[in-house]
Amino acid sequence: MPVYYDTTPPDKHALGIGDRIRAERKGNGWPLHELAARAGMSVTSLSEIETDKGRLDLARLERLAAALGISAERLLPRSRSTHFYVSSRSVLQQASATLTLVDYGSGNLTHYHNRLRPLAEPFVGKHMDPIYIEALPVPDDRLSFISHHHEEFFVVLKGELECLLRTPTGLIREKLGPLDSMHFWSHLPHIIRSTSATPANSIHLHCSGDHFVELDQAADGSGAIYFRDESTQTTAALVARRITGARTARGLSLGEFARDLGISARRLSEIERGRRPLPIDLLLKICIRCRRPLDFFTAGVFVAPPYYSIVRAADIDRQPIRAERHLGPEAAELRLLASGLTGRRMYPCYARIHDAEGVTLHEHLGEEFVYVLNGEVTLSTVLHGRPVTQDLIAGDSCFINSALPHRFSGAGLSASGHSSAEALAVYWCPLGQEYLFADVEESSTETDDDRDESAAAERSEPSEVRLMAQPPTRE
Repeated sequence: MPVYYDTTPPDKHALGIGDRIRAERKGNGWPLHELAARAGMSVTSLSEIETDKGRLDLARLERLAAALGISAERLLPRSRSTHFYVSSRSVLQQASATLTLVDYGSGNLTHYHNRLRPLAEPFVGKHMDPIYIEALPVPDDRLSFISHHHEEFFVVLKGELECLLRTPTGLIREKLGPLDSMHFWSHLPHIIRSTSATPANSIHLHCSGDHFVELDQAADGSGAIYFRDESTQTTAALVARRITGARTARGLSLGEFARDLGISARRLSEIERGRRPLPIDLLLKICIRCRRPLDFFTAGVFVAPPYYSIVRAADIDRQPIRAERHLGPEAAELRLLASGLTGRRMYPCYARIHDAEGVTLHEHLGEEFVYVLNGEVTLSTVLHGRPVTQDLIAGDSCFINSALPHRFSGAGLSASGHSSAEALAVYWCPLGQEYLFADVEESSTETDDDRDESAAAERSEPSEVRLMAQPPTRE
């Protein structure tokens, strides 16, 4: 189950270790000198430890715990964790993350040209990885195609992007403007760049299928493994590349991994470069050594057209209205943004989230990511048995384990007069969209012209609307 661990170093006084030691001592009915004698330290030292003024190392902690007849862990605070993580728009102005690329041909490390800011990095055990990207212009003679595991979805927030995608049928070039979105198989070599001299902004979600995205992390903690790759690979080469990624993630050299598999380093090198056939029995050995299921290496590599799906901003309101199956349209109206891509595990939607009465907390299998475009969204959930709420404004986002009770409600102005907010909502679910969504029949009294007129009204002056979803301009 995915969970967010708060890794912020707490203040020494906030740990409460001294208070716990004092409580255990008094629980035993001991004065200070009694515990000090049992732990082999002075009364002064113990008094300073209990008031968080003295030096406490692990050796002293163990001695005190042994004297009290308890485990040392009992004196330490428990890790703080929640099933959701909220990223505020102010985070988008912080230092960008470095994306390291492994050159597929040489194995050398290079850096990606775009600036990335993870939106749910502390969340452990997730299948989607949301990222805010500031795409920079790149001339044609400096293009660096990259590839990574499974699938990627993005929506443009500001500016214009160009996505170049190498498919088995040739190079695809697509330009996308604000609120245009694209979903594609990201093991195909691709590059995303701004079409102008100024950066463009977009929200991206990478999905690793039915496996945790952490399985694609490098062993040194430097981040996910992405390949710099200029050519379209065969199915065998794609599997071989994932073998390289799995080996690198475990910190194994080519020679060490080859010895574990009982083959020569030269043979393994040729397999990883796609120059030698990969026997199934050897692939099974690799699964055992890397502790990965077979479909970790094979999922998504047997891909047929279509290789990608695009929904333009002007076409969003033409997509059929759907609702979460267990809620109904009174909670939120959803329009799928990638219905043309089959076999996917992510389900991105344009969402109009309402402030509907009578909608209770609910849960469904999977994960959910919400990025507020316009208006305000309130998350309601239960944490440690108590109800909690979290307000989000345009530019804020929330990643949540949706198997636990939660609800999103929206507030804002709309052309229909209802209180609602606009958001990007992306779901991950292994059971498919039939489990998640139900079709909604639009009112028979509302004509296509009525809907088009309403949609046009809500999207009037789109640059101002979209600007609300942007972080403050950096000077």
